[in-house]
Parts: sequence; structure tokens; C-alpha cells
Amino acid sequence: FRLAAADVSTAIDALASTTMASAARSTPDVLPPALRAPPLLRRARWCHGHLGGELAAQLYQRMLEAGWIERHEQRTEVTPRGVQALAELGIFTQALASPLACDCFDWSQQQPHLGGALGAGLMQLFLQANWISVINESRALSVNDGGLEHIARVAKL
Repeated sequence: FRLAAADVSTAIDALASTTMASAARSTPDVLPPALRAPPLLRRARWCHGHLGGELAAQLYQRMLEAGWIERHEQRTEVTPRGVQALAELGIFTQALASPLACDCFDWSQQQPHLGGALGAGLMQLFLQANWISVINESRALSVNDGGLEHIARVAKL
């Protein structure tokens, strides 16, 4: 199946994260089977044109720790260090659209990953380098061993 528009996907993700958060509060150690994300979607998936899932949440955290991005209240900004490091990867932030970077709440990880034009740019880099590939026209992504190594090195301290 396909969603009619990106807005529908946004609404579904928002509802899923709200439902999972309320279920987690009422039963902290157990989620109903219907709310458990399939392993492939938890690991890596398309999320509004950028990478979502465990891999994306880990990358976001590394980028914060390495000083590539910073959070200011409700904004996520790319630092001068991040601009330089991303350029070395072939991503030129000056050429990307707005919003450049934003938090996207990951319903499967219950923490943010990177959205915006930078999130989409990283996704394109990973796809073009053949580090990740789409599984059967779904949102699930396959990450090969070499890709896992390369992605794990992005923003590694």
C-alpha cells in the first residue's frame, strides 16, 4: 500500500508515538503486540525522506556528542564543526533547503533522529554509496555490513 500524502504519514507517526507513549506509561515494561514495531522497521526505515529507526537515532546522538549539531530550545542547528565535517562527506549544507536540520521523533526508539534537508541529504548519501537499500518497495531499509561500518563512523569521536 501507499499513503496518499506526506501529511498522512506524519499524522500516522504522531498517532503511533502518542499511543506508544501512553501505553508505556500505563504498562512500563510491556507494550501490546499491536504496538511493537517489526524488527526491520525498528532498525532502519524511510521516515519522511530521511533515515529513521535505531540507526538514525544512534547517528543523531553521535552528531550531538561530536558537536556537529546542537539543540537550542526547540531548534536543531548545524555547528561550524558540523558544516566542515559534512562537507568532507560531500554534503554541502549551504546548498540544502530549509529547514536544514530538525528533530524528528522516532516512535520506535522513543527519541529523536535527524530530519530536515540534512537528514534527507544523509539518506541520499547512504543510498548512493549503496550502504543501505530499500526492501521490497517498503519503508524498511537493509543495511549491508560495509554500510553499517561506514554509517557508524559518521560523527564518531
